[in-house]
Amino acid sequence: MRHALLTLALLSAAGPALADSVTDATLRKEALLRGYTTAEAERRFEEYQRNPQAHVEALNKGIGNLVSNMYQRQAAKQAATKKLWDEMWEAIKYGKDYPVYSAAEGAELRKMLEVQLTRDDGGEVLATRRIVEYALHIRPYSEFIFPEPDYAYAVSKLHAQAYGNPFDAWSSNTLARLYLLGLGVPKDEAEAFSLVARCGDALGLPSRAKSRVDDARCAMTKVRILEEGWGVPRDPKKAASYLDMTMERFSTRENPVQPFTREKFESMIGR
Repeated sequence: MRHALLTLALLSAAGPALADSVTDATLRKEALLRGYTTAEAERRFEEYQRNPQAHVEALNKGIGNLVSNMYQRQAAKQAATKKLWDEMWEAIKYGKDYPVYSAAEGAELRKMLEVQLTRDDGGEVLATRRIVEYALHIRPYSEFIFPEPDYAYAVSKLHAQAYGNPFDAWSSNTLARLYLLGLGVPKDEAEAFSLVARCGDALGLPSRAKSRVDDARCAMTKVRILEEGWGVPRDPKKAASYLDMTMERFSTRENPVQPFTREKFESMIGR
C-alpha cells in the first residue's frame, strides 16, 4: 500500500486536498496511465513531501522558458524578414530585378512592396510602378508574384497617382493604355486621352532623367491617339505639331548635336 500511495506525487498539481480524497484504485490507474515504476513514484512522492509547491514552481518556470523562447524566435524571424525586405527594396530602388523562384518568395516580395506603397517620401511611386509591372506581367518573375495578370489590381494601384496633383506620368500613361484596351476598366478611349493630355509639359524643365523619359513616353501616347483618332477626332496635323513640340522640349534638356527624328526619338525613350 505504501508504494501505491507514493503515486500521490502524480497528482500533486491538484494539491493535498485531492490527495486526501482519491482512492487506491485511482492512484493505481494514474500510475498505469503514466507508466511510472515504483521507484519513480517513490522519488516523486518524496519530492512532493519536501516541497508541496515544487510542481507549481516547475510549471511556472517551464511556462516562463516557453514564453521567452517564443519571443526570441519571433525576434529572430522579424530580424530575418527585415534583412530580406531591405535587400529586396535596395534592388528595386536601383531598377534591378530581385530574383524569386517560388510562390512563397513571390508572396514575400509582394508583401514588402505593399508596405512600401504606404510611404509618403516618393518611395510609394517607385513601389507602385514595380508592383503594377508585376500585376501586368511585364516584368521578370511576375508569375511568382501574380500567377495570372491582375488588371483590376493594377488599376487600383495606378488610380491615385495617375489622377493626382502633381500626377505621375508613368502611372497616367499606363492607366491610359489600359483604358484603350479595356483591361481592368471599361474600354474608354476618351478617358485615355484625358489621362495623357497633360503629358509633355515637364519636358525641358529641370527634373530627374527618368521623369523626363516617362513624360516623353506619355506625350507620345497622346500623339498616337491623335494620329489614330482613338476617342477623339483623328487629327494628323495636330499630332505632328505636338510631336515636334515634344521632341523640341526633350532636346532642349538633352542638348543633342543634331535634331531628333521621330525614329531616333522613339528609340531613345523606348515605349
